[in-house]
Amino acid sequence: MKVTPLPDVERRERSVAVGTFDGVHLGHREVIDGSDSVLTFDPHPVSVVAPQHTPKLLTTLERKAELIASLGVQELIVIPFDAEFARRSADEFVDDVLVGALGATRVAIGENFRFGHKAQGDPRLLAADARFTTVVCPLLEVGGEIVSSSHIRGLLLAGRWRRPISCWAPHSS
Repeated sequence: MKVTPLPDVERRERSVAVGTFDGVHLGHREVIDGSDSVLTFDPHPVSVVAPQHTPKLLTTLERKAELIASLGVQELIVIPFDAEFARRSADEFVDDVLVGALGATRVAIGENFRFGHKAQGDPRLLAADARFTTVVCPLLEVGGEIVSSSHIRGLLLAGRWRRPISCWAPHSS
């Protein structure tokens, strides 16, 4: 799998999954399924927009790349996330990144994905754009619990996990 920083990406038609994908857990795998490219951010956007709330990451960028490569994805595109990028509006993200730089024909996201300055972009904004097809994956539940990186972090802190993070399932109490 090719790993490319956003400024160096060559524009071509892409089916792209977009997200932070920390842990590349089962929910992330649902979003990534059917995509030839994955667009992610480094560092984690929260570390730039609200550093006091920076989460302890489940995976390094290198490990995330390995996990995504194991899913058959052709390319991992990494946005160097900084304060300047964080100021982009949701419309600028769609116009400049998804359409302009990537040539997205299909965009897959999780239903809780937010983007653009002050998280003003959401699945409805993407779905309303006729330049590409939008796939919105519902949150995945396992054992009555939502699979999310935040929830996995909590389970790890509590010592309640039984499988590798990439195959996450809660440990029975």
